[in-house]
Amino acid sequence: MSVRGFVAASLMLSLFTRTGSSQFQQTESPEFLKDGSLKFFLRAPDANAVYLTGGFVPDGKTAMTKDAEGIWSVTIPPLEPDIYGYKFEVDGVSIVDPMNYDGRLGRWHESLLFVRGETPRLYEEQNVPRGTVHIHAYESNSLEALRRVRVYTPPGYRADAETPYPVVYLLHGYGDYEGSWSEVGRADVIADNLIAAGAIVPSVIVMPKGHTHPSELTSRTGPLSDRGFADDLLNDIMPLVEREYAVSTDREKTAIVGLSMGGGHALNIGLKNLDEFAWIGGFSSAAPTEGLDESFADAKRHPEQLKLLWIGIGRDDFLFERNEQFRSWLDESGIPYTPHITDGGHTWAIWRDYIAEFLPLLFK
Repeated sequence: MSVRGFVAASLMLSLFTRTGSSQFQQTESPEFLKDGSLKFFLRAPDANAVYLTGGFVPDGKTAMTKDAEGIWSVTIPPLEPDIYGYKFEVDGVSIVDPMNYDGRLGRWHESLLFVRGETPRLYEEQNVPRGTVHIHAYESNSLEALRRVRVYTPPGYRADAETPYPVVYLLHGYGDYEGSWSEVGRADVIADNLIAAGAIVPSVIVMPKGHTHPSELTSRTGPLSDRGFADDLLNDIMPLVEREYAVSTDREKTAIVGLSMGGGHALNIGLKNLDEFAWIGGFSSAAPTEGLDESFADAKRHPEQLKLLWIGIGRDDFLFERNEQFRSWLDESGIPYTPHITDGGHTWAIWRDYIAEFLPLLFK
């Protein structure tokens, strides 16, 4: 059973064992009704108040109604096709939906709701060859800790390939973990669909854990520092990937990109290590702000080494001004980059679009 399934099963067990048996037969939540509306359920007979919470309901939450069997429910109007996050608030305590096995772990835990349209989106599984997401546990000598990394190999991947595959290091944001880009960002599904369409070069995608110290997740101010993530990536993860997979070690076949905190990591690590990365991207990045001339002196001296520096940000993103300041420094320093300014804020809906736009630009 997956971690998601274990969490959901544990919550369901606690709800049923605490309150006794029931005739309630609903096995999946939410239920899609014939008119496109959605009905959410939660069995909590002893609860006094239950709300459905999520960005798709007015004011962020809506009250649910309890029936004679202690089943709380609420029906909402049809939603536009997208992936939505939601939770239940039970007497002031937020929980994920115990009858929905699609979810997001980490600090921002929530259940995920897939609303599909007539035409499949790029992040939806389609009838195309599928790649594989591998999970590695590895000993990080840099951090003196056992850690995990996910590695996507494209459809038809061959460990004995004569020509090594390009590799993309794809970094998550604050509060997320190494599974976020595959579970919420749908990066592997997007890559499968783009490969099937002939839009991208089949590549290995590496999704590491960006947090390196527990206090980063309990701090009220967010990440305390890189906490050695660069050392872990350069000295532990990259050698692991190069040892275990048929990937190129050529800088011109190596990319690094991330979102939010991970975007900051990608910009910092990439621009300081142009001997390793020729392709760099930042989505809604926590862009670097201090000591830029000193930190990125090599990039200023040798901007021609960059194949691509891609800066994506939404106009409503709380990091927009910070990205504008970083772009101004790039302009002043003569470092070429591709700006990608869009509508929207700091959301996975934007980042799924960004990765679908970024991958086709690589390794051409």
